[in-house]
Amino acid sequence: MQYQVVTGPLYEKAAKRMMKYRQIAARIPNAKPNTAAKLDRTLERLSESISEILGELTDKERMALIGWQDGIMRDVYELNHYELMERPYASIRRTYKWTEEVDRYPIKTTNEEDTDSEEDTDEVKAKRSAQLQQFLKLPEVWD
Repeated sequence: MQYQVVTGPLYEKAAKRMMKYRQIAARIPNAKPNTAAKLDRTLERLSESISEILGELTDKERMALIGWQDGIMRDVYELNHYELMERPYASIRRTYKWTEEVDRYPIKTTNEEDTDSEEDTDEVKAKRSAQLQQFLKLPEVWD
């Protein structure tokens, strides 16, 4: 089961810019020095614009993203470069999945138990007992 957060256009904008940041940051180690300098300046601009967008997001939208951290001042958020680059193929959109347990055998109420015990006759009890004994017999393969 998943819980979905209602997001707006700013969330999509932030996610796209974070993906763009990740792509550019991945190109820097293999780039020539001049190109690396240009990419670095682009990363700075992207980081600033992402920080502004993160400040405008709601708390739920912000929690649905990875790769950000609290800034020095209150209500200011920064891009976390190391978290983004740590797992380059992981999704920027955070997803939590959990299993929901379903009770397949509901507990009987006292009224239901009383009616069941009244309906059980000696023949039914003997038949159930015989079925249980047959079920509990172990095969002789173990000897």
